[in-house]
Amino acid sequence: MKFVIDANLPYSAKTLFEPYGIATHVRDFGLADAPDNVIFARSIKEGAVLITRDLDFGNPHIYPWASHHGIVIIRAPSWFSAKQTNGLINEFLKTFDFKSLSRAVVIIEPGRIRISRTSS
Repeated sequence: MKFVIDANLPYSAKTLFEPYGIATHVRDFGLADAPDNVIFARSIKEGAVLITRDLDFGNPHIYPWASHHGIVIIRAPSWFSAKQTNGLINEFLKTFDFKSLSRAVVIIEPGRIRISRTSS
């Protein structure tokens, strides 16, 4: 599986995904300051699941569910350190069935994971 990690997540998160597939941080593409639509398009081009803290990616009117390979939104408090954020991501990676990511939006919060997907 492929993952694209948004600039709003620690670069160190990239190593967490390596046992599960290919992980690329947007900085590796030179897209650290790119707008959301460019990052979204790159995740589509890569055939990758997008990992982000940006809640806008959960809006199916802007980013239709049928158009992507999955979006994972991390909803950690703004004061979370990189280590705490990575811990939240790591718990998700250990417990989640990645086959269910296609056309889904997953919201990860401390102590809770929610998934929404299209029925079509």
